[in-house]
Amino acid sequence: MKPVRLNRNVSRPISGDELTVIGFGDIDPGSDYVEPNILKEVTLNYITNDECVTGSIYPASLLGETSMCATDTSEDACAGDSGGPLLIKGGSATGADIMVGIVSWGWECGVYPGVYARVSQGYSWIRQEVCRLSD
Repeated sequence: MKPVRLNRNVSRPISGDELTVIGFGDIDPGSDYVEPNILKEVTLNYITNDECVTGSIYPASLLGETSMCATDTSEDACAGDSGGPLLIKGGSATGADIMVGIVSWGWECGVYPGVYARVSQGYSWIRQEVCRLSD
């Protein structure tokens, strides 16, 4: 296994890039929440914040430079996935996955795009804090 790389490139991902979200979240949002007992993953496509606002219920004011969106027909992260990774699988020069986002929030799983925290915007802070707190 190769370690996951954190994305520090603010130009990545680009519109249409294939992304993978992984988690133990809800798999049937139309019924009572039942946490699956196995890790699930789904492939989504990155869309720009402008594309995310168009055709969704999200106001532009909620999607700043620290946020990003990903979507696919009827597939999404959902309740219980928050804090999980959004990856470009095998996207690094070494073939390791690149973590570009962190599951944050959304509305009606699989109906509107999911919203993720953009790792590149927090890269310096993450690096500083992880190193500061390491022994």
